[in-house]
Amino acid sequence: MIENFVKNTSELNLFAQNLRDNGEIDRLNQLADQWLIPDEDVQAFIKGTRIRLAEIPLDEKSFTNASEKLTAEQYQFSDDRVIHAIGRYLMQHLNENGLEEQVLQEHKSLEKCMNYILTQAYEEAEDLIKKEQEADCKRPKDQRRRGVGRILEEEKVYRWAVEYYRLDDKKEERKKKKKWEKEERERRERKKAASVQPMKSSTISKVTKPEDGQLSLFDLGKQTDDSIVSENPDSGKGVKEDACV
Repeated sequence: MIENFVKNTSELNLFAQNLRDNGEIDRLNQLADQWLIPDEDVQAFIKGTRIRLAEIPLDEKSFTNASEKLTAEQYQFSDDRVIHAIGRYLMQHLNENGLEEQVLQEHKSLEKCMNYILTQAYEEAEDLIKKEQEADCKRPKDQRRRGVGRILEEEKVYRWAVEYYRLDDKKEERKKKKKWEKEERERRERKKAASVQPMKSSTISKVTKPEDGQLSLFDLGKQTDDSIVSENPDSGKGVKEDACV
């Protein structure tokens, strides 16, 4: 089928538009399911309240240079000054050791860069965090702190940012994406099967166990300072608020 030749989101939207215009809603639903498009987006597109079936992801957009890509990514996080500080630093050092080409790689993003930095920061301080957490458990409950923070040197944060972009992880990222897609499809299949199963079992019980000869019808780090990055577990990273047993 022609659906198998759709290779990117732009082609997906074009094909989906043709299917909708020709009233081929069943094929449109199958196509959306194949591309893991949320049901509410599909229904909005069919009704005409959504201009495209799927938003084109950043990694499918074409950028003329790395600065343009970093600017677009920073715009997605307009309220995060830490990401903006990292983005500006990278733009100032694009001419160093091929960083321009590394930033332009499709699987690389500023968001993943920030996740890498947070991971490195946590792993570096993990032992100390555990010790402070254990000491906190010995305090009276009303005197315990609401998490453990870490202030990182600006130089270290920027070094980790460059380290991320120079990391050769293309195959690993592709593998993660395929794994997620496989698990999501399996989840959808289980959901469909679960919605059908009760009807089957109910039908069987009605037939095998009639009562009185009749069948019954009733039977789911933000940080505000550009010069520092704080690993704040209250924002979902690191230590939970109360880890005491």
